[in-house]
Amino acid sequence: MAAETTMVKLIKGLIASGALKPEDGQALLVQAEAEAAAAQRTAASGSSAASGGVALEAGDVRVPYVPQSVRDGIRDEVRQDVMAQAKSEGWAAPNEVAEWTKRIKVTATS
Repeated sequence: MAAETTMVKLIKGLIASGALKPEDGQALLVQAEAEAAAAQRTAASGSSAASGGVALEAGDVRVPYVPQSVRDGIRDEVRQDVMAQAKSEGWAAPNEVAEWTKRIKVTATS
């Protein structure tokens, strides 16, 4: 391992000062080095860990935070686009009912 982690340095210091028995220290060193190697492999495996486990494709942009004002603007813009499309295609007219319901006649008998 090229660079020692802080944990490995700490364990070696505890062994050198006599605070840890060499046998116990060696077991801790093996574990700390294994964890450090696993962390390095994870960091080297790409940006998928940095992006929350989602693999980014070419051209993707990760946006960690979108302010509420921007979200509100996007929501309003999408709403306007959908309503414009609905009106142009005739599937969202106010106070309008399906055509087949206009053919139904209800009569009361006493």
